[in-house]
Amino acid sequence: MKAWLHQTFARFAALFRGRELDTDLDEDLATHLELLTDEYVGRGMDRQAARREARLRFGSVVSALELHRDVRSMRWIEILGSETGWAWRGVRARGWKAALVVSLLGVALAANTIVFSAADAFVFRRAPYADSSRLVILQYHSPFGPRSVFHAPAIVEWRRQRDVLGAVEAHTLDAPVYVTAGGITDSIRAERVTSGMFGLLGAAPRWGRPLVPDDARSGATPVALVAEDIATRVFGTAGQAVGQKLETPDGPVVIVGVMPATFRFPTARERIWRPLRVEGQDRRAGYSTIARLAPGVPFDQAAAAVAQRALAIATKRRDPP
Repeated sequence: MKAWLHQTFARFAALFRGRELDTDLDEDLATHLELLTDEYVGRGMDRQAARREARLRFGSVVSALELHRDVRSMRWIEILGSETGWAWRGVRARGWKAALVVSLLGVALAANTIVFSAADAFVFRRAPYADSSRLVILQYHSPFGPRSVFHAPAIVEWRRQRDVLGAVEAHTLDAPVYVTAGGITDSIRAERVTSGMFGLLGAAPRWGRPLVPDDARSGATPVALVAEDIATRVFGTAGQAVGQKLETPDGPVVIVGVMPATFRFPTARERIWRPLRVEGQDRRAGYSTIARLAPGVPFDQAAAAVAQRALAIATKRRDPP
């Protein structure tokens, strides 16, 4: 009981020290990357190539920051404050137009609440993915409760369990991309996904091509898929976006495909998707996973097999299962 109270108090106190803790973590990560870069330089690589290899070896810095924030504090309070701030700044930037839109939405929502509530009570809603009843999210139990973030070596091991899981794909939050249209710059949430993720979900670009494994290899041209609404906002028409470039914190990326405006993954907020590679990554980077059961394998049988094999995989890799 005392440990629980101490943990709760520590997380609550961290809400007021967010910038200080983020600064400390940024310094630790920068130091680690610099040491790793020096190690590669000592092996004979030039500085630029060594820095790139160090970032690839380390994995997603954004993912490490998110994991740190999840553990140290009450993340939902931070997200609520951040989203409220973004919304308020957007309203102020657009002035009377925003006020008009909010008013119209309020009237429309009030008029349709009864209709939608009645429909929701009688309509069975499924996930908007192909054969969604076969999709599962892998989780393991930690001292902080159920977790669904796995290290790369564990994901590679789960991909080998083909008799139980037909496919296992990974994703993680990426740095936001800033796009400018009509004189207004918006921050667009981006996600890193393995190349098989869209096939797993039964989704495909409406224009252009999907991500392929070669997109994630070292030295490949940086590419991305964007949502139809973002492509239309920035380039006028979605079809013209293919082949164009977007500026990201890592430099320009080429748009190779445009997803339908109705596509959502993992939530409705992510509208840009970039390639992710888990093979060859070390245990310091964590990724969320989604899997599809192997053909003909019922859920109960798969659950029992996964539970039986989880400890062996965790022990082999010295990782969360």
